[in-house]
Amino acid sequence: MLHLPPRYQRPTGVNAPADFADYKTTSLRHPKQPLKLLPQRLTELTGPVFGEDRVGAGENDLTIANGGEAQGQRIVVHGRVLDGDGKPEIVTGGFTYDGAYARGQVRVWRWNGSRLTGAGNVDWHTQDINEVTSLSINDVDGDGKPEVVTSGVMSNYGSFYSGYSEMAQLKVWGWDGKTLTLETSEDWIVDEGACAWNVATGEIDKDGVTEIVTVGCTFTSTLCDPDMRIWSIMQEPAPFPFAFLAVVGLVAATAVGTAFILARRKRQ
Repeated sequence: MLHLPPRYQRPTGVNAPADFADYKTTSLRHPKQPLKLLPQRLTELTGPVFGEDRVGAGENDLTIANGGEAQGQRIVVHGRVLDGDGKPEIVTGGFTYDGAYARGQVRVWRWNGSRLTGAGNVDWHTQDINEVTSLSINDVDGDGKPEVVTSGVMSNYGSFYSGYSEMAQLKVWGWDGKTLTLETSEDWIVDEGACAWNVATGEIDKDGVTEIVTVGCTFTSTLCDPDMRIWSIMQEPAPFPFAFLAVVGLVAATAVGTAFILARRKRQ
């Protein structure tokens, strides 16, 4: 008979406390009752078990069991050249706390194979709390250069219980290899608050323009509704080549005038 242990033993002193006084919103959001830990079942006991050290040779091969492709969802990881130097950059988004505000932050990093080096960063605050929750990299304004698109949320201290509102936030940043520059920004709120948890970019309606898709939620009281929005950046039409046409017209007029004078001389 297989005897199952009563529960998974959580390590103590590793995780931050759920009720943290300096993070004021946890006073209302943290669990008030002890956690109910689920017992381990057959799936947990018979699944792959790795040690506490780094993955060793052969441990990362999930095809050993059946000799074929690994089961489960396939995850594709790729890099993208951001500044045209031929080397892909790493872009991170989140927030930093300066002692007064939680400031939204975007950073660009370079990796030389052994060390990460900061290439550029920008941080900002519109309200007390500003956070980047997701980002995407794509050419969204049609200029031939990839932009960094960030989504997130901003709010004031005490907003979860003092009647303040949370606002969703979408920003598009340009990168010239040294500096992140804000190109456009949108904030919005529905009912009592809105959040934009995720953002993605792609050409979804076959119009030749890359769209931006945000997914999040809006809420009122204790009710929360999903919120998905599709955005696009208005692209200015190419300027009409008046100068070029003027030059062409001048050349044509000169050619016609010259031909007329030559034809008149021949008659004489």
